[in-house]
Amino acid sequence: MDIGQLGALLAVAFVIYRLTDAIIKPLAEVANLWWFWQPDAEEADPVAAKAKAKAVAIKRILDLWPQYLTILIGSGATAFTRLNAFPQFYELGQPLTCLVAGLGPSFIFDLVKSRPSLPQSTA
Repeated sequence: MDIGQLGALLAVAFVIYRLTDAIIKPLAEVANLWWFWQPDAEEADPVAAKAKAKAVAIKRILDLWPQYLTILIGSGATAFTRLNAFPQFYELGQPLTCLVAGLGPSFIFDLVKSRPSLPQSTA
């Protein structure tokens, strides 16, 4: 494996990491709230606390569904273009390109640029 292949592999690994962060983690949060949340020992009414946790999970699902719908539409539209941003990875390149495009410009910006930091004083 030469340095070019290693760089490409690192790029794909980073994209997969960011995809997991954007797609899987929110679903895991909802699942944890819905099925695995346990009330604290000092909770007065554990049944009401569990119902509140499920209500928060439902609100989170309602907040997330537009994102997943956008991913489906954007990925499907990108698939018709046959773009491949990762040509080194034959079968994996086009699906990754479709997912990245489906997540939209803000995701692509987050991949390319680091988050801006506060300006430092020059004193």
